[in-house]
Amino acid sequence: MSESTIPRHWDCWISENLMMNVAPDTMVERLVANGIDEGTARSAIASMAEHPSVKVGRSITSRLKKTEMLLSMVQQLAQAIPQDVVDERSGIDPSTFFADYYSRNRPLVLRKAIRHWPALYKWSPQHFADRYGNAPVMITSNRQADPWYEINARTHMTQTTMADFVSMLLVGGQTNDYYLVANNYALQSERLAPLFDDIGGVSGLLDSTLRRGRTFLWLGPAGTVTPLHHDKTNLLIAQVLGRKRIILYPTESIRHMNNVVGVFTAADPEHPERSPIDLRGIRHFVVTIDPGDVLFVPIAWWHHVRALDLSITVSMDNFIFHNSFTLVDPCNY
Repeated sequence: MSESTIPRHWDCWISENLMMNVAPDTMVERLVANGIDEGTARSAIASMAEHPSVKVGRSITSRLKKTEMLLSMVQQLAQAIPQDVVDERSGIDPSTFFADYYSRNRPLVLRKAIRHWPALYKWSPQHFADRYGNAPVMITSNRQADPWYEINARTHMTQTTMADFVSMLLVGGQTNDYYLVANNYALQSERLAPLFDDIGGVSGLLDSTLRRGRTFLWLGPAGTVTPLHHDKTNLLIAQVLGRKRIILYPTESIRHMNNVVGVFTAADPEHPERSPIDLRGIRHFVVTIDPGDVLFVPIAWWHHVRALDLSITVSMDNFIFHNSFTLVDPCNY
């Protein structure tokens, strides 16, 4: 990039600081302190400042700073209203839901919203074993040995039968070591297709013609954890059996999250003492959903999920509203 005799690592340092709009005199002082001639330093900085990649980088940095300021402003405004609970309703009509929650990127708990689902009265691990015991299912296993078990989920996939998996659930106790999750696509299996007969709608919010491929089953013991992440669509989480605790952070919290791989962050709200990011001062909400409850998780809201009991959950994103967006994951170089 530069024709100077400055070592390559200082070339990179100059480029980065130019993109961050650090004053040239400040950079010269640092370079001279590290044994680089002042004239050479000033020449390298002036030359590099005209390089096209640096000019583009400065423009991008400027936009990122503006975005950071806007996110900070949104957080400050939200904190001006002392609200630490998610809205709860016993029912809602689609127009109100869209106007007050979906379009405003606000979460909502719908208590007993699926009390009409046959699943709420029929589904249990034993029912699955009796009705679908011979059906092959994919699960994620050996999770506890890998701190990045969700990011490395494909390497943890194991095929078993529903009957054998249910046996694991019934005798294994509380653990995060095995879990049938959305990405195991159990409801894509023709053998399990009759489960759709037990799944109904949610307050008129879902498009039933889109439910195949956009409805997901979660089955696991107490203690299963989905680490802090965000989804790329708006989402409903319907609790059929057991309880789950969800910790939610608003979309604008991305400025704190150190979004390391895909939709995941290294931040851990359950163990702030060993988390690379201290989340304790960041606005968040804690929700527990019981059987029959549904939680609306808006797109890009960060959430951490723990099963408090052996649980069965259905998640869905087949809304009657537009739910296809482009969110670019960060790259690690």
